[in-house]
Amino acid sequence: MSYSLPTRAAAGSGPVVPFARLRSGTTGALSVVLATGAVSVVTVLNRFGPLPLRDLAASERAVGEGRAWLLVTSAFVADRPAVPSIAGLAIVGLAVLAFCGVRLLWAAAALGHVGGTVAVYAGLALAHAADHGLATHAMRSADYGTSAIIAAWIGVVAYAVWRRGSGAAALALCVVSGLIGWLFRPDLDVLDTEHIVALAIGIALAASIGAGAAASSGAGSAASSGQASPQAVRSRAARSPAEAKT
Repeated sequence: MSYSLPTRAAAGSGPVVPFARLRSGTTGALSVVLATGAVSVVTVLNRFGPLPLRDLAASERAVGEGRAWLLVTSAFVADRPAVPSIAGLAIVGLAVLAFCGVRLLWAAAALGHVGGTVAVYAGLALAHAADHGLATHAMRSADYGTSAIIAAWIGVVAYAVWRRGSGAAALALCVVSGLIGWLFRPDLDVLDTEHIVALAIGIALAASIGAGAAASSGAGSAASSGQASPQAVRSRAARSPAEAKT
């Protein structure tokens, strides 16, 4: 009869992974709550306090003049109607955490808001350069709100749903979300094309980060399987000649 020492659990197994996921989910939820609170405070200060909209909202003209920080501050004041906008930020942000981690959550938010805005501003500038009568009003219009962030998050969720084999549900999510946004704010203009760009950015980020995670997981599995063979060899070599005969 032979005895052996208990082997160490494989990396990534046991209660460590669930705890890490729980901690990541808690951190993500807390970050969404804090961001929603910040938007709420800034919006109240803008509507009823000392913060004028011109110091927060972006526009193609203002950004072109060098006030690039407005691309960031414009995300912290909710568009009208303010309550549904803030509630939508919290609800969609928390829902996204069921499909992705904190890194993708805020990467999509930042790139969706800034990237969508810059892309549309570039289009307005090109149109205005071709014909000075075009896009003049849109280039001066105050541009602010959380809707581009929400659109990018919806893109992340739509991609995750599509990856799980339900393309129809992913498409329905995008269409229904667009209709809900239109019902709350039906007076659309050219600046609202930012939402389409932000949606596409969210999908692209989810696809790229998901592919990177899958590649890393595959490499880790290959490394683990490669390490198992030498361990087995050492285990067999450590057995006594008598054990080897039995």
